[in-house]
Amino acid sequence: MKNADEYIGFRGEFRNLPAPIDHINLHIRGGHVLVQQSPANTTAYSRKNPLSLIVALNDSQLAEGQLYWDDGVRIDAYEDGVYLLTSFTARQNTLEIKVLHRGYADPNNLKFTTVKTLGLATAVTQLTVLENGIEIPSAHSVSYNTTTQDEYIGFRGEFRNLPAPIDHINLHIRGGHVLVQQSPANTTAYSRKNPLSLIVALNDSQLAEGQLYWDDGVRIDAYEDGVYLLTSFTARQNTLEIKVLHRGYADPNNLKFTTVKTLGLATAVTQLTVLENGIEIPSAHSVSYNTTTQVLLTTQLALELGKDYTLQWS
Repeated sequence: MKNADEYIGFRGEFRNLPAPIDHINLHIRGGHVLVQQSPANTTAYSRKNPLSLIVALNDSQLAEGQLYWDDGVRIDAYEDGVYLLTSFTARQNTLEIKVLHRGYADPNNLKFTTVKTLGLATAVTQLTVLENGIEIPSAHSVSYNTTTQDEYIGFRGEFRNLPAPIDHINLHIRGGHVLVQQSPANTTAYSRKNPLSLIVALNDSQLAEGQLYWDDGVRIDAYEDGVYLLTSFTARQNTLEIKVLHRGYADPNNLKFTTVKTLGLATAVTQLTVLENGIEIPSAHSVSYNTTTQVLLTTQLALELGKDYTLQWS
């Protein structure tokens, strides 16, 4: 679940949440986009207020929703087609706003002025606005509340100055997510051949999860035709499980996960075991744990993309 201002890192259990008498909690299920409009004494006045969006991403960093809009008076607006239907789809660091039915033009010149995105796995420092695929000028501002970076930061809900040398860009990852990395190259045709690595950012409950969608990078209807590979990553109880959910594509480059960096690991680790389909296999990896930063770094792995593995540390 997610509430209006923060990500709640637990599920499937009962919790007591603060509910001051002067406001009502709003809890949003991840995967949905909601539209808001400030209230007024009557709907005739509130319909003139600017619109805002709440984008509540799920564990796969996806969300979608729709807005139906008519004049608020006409009874048969839908049947007569005198309405506006807009879809909102968030995926791959993009929010697409698309008109599905254009049968009504609101006289109040309404605009979306605010977009609040909940559950983002990575920090955002720049946002680009495009209209019909073309970038347009926008005076928007961007803010993001971060919790972890290459090491565990033991504070939250406050402003801090973090080092940001000019020769690199900080990457802040929200606890509870697993991200996949691949070294860049001059073109994606070359970068797709580089080894893969994982960043496992544990939350306060020592849990994290994520997914990787992989296809040939060229085929347009790969997802619709099922020609893709979908892999899930789940970290819990000192274990990282790598599981293939859909095996519709085999990459010709024999890609492997060679590095796993685990952030926010509360207990020291001296040993890591690799299992394939539940059976321990030989592995020439090396393990190092930093008690100050709470980072476990595992290198020299050879985990093939498209296979199931389990990593257990102790």
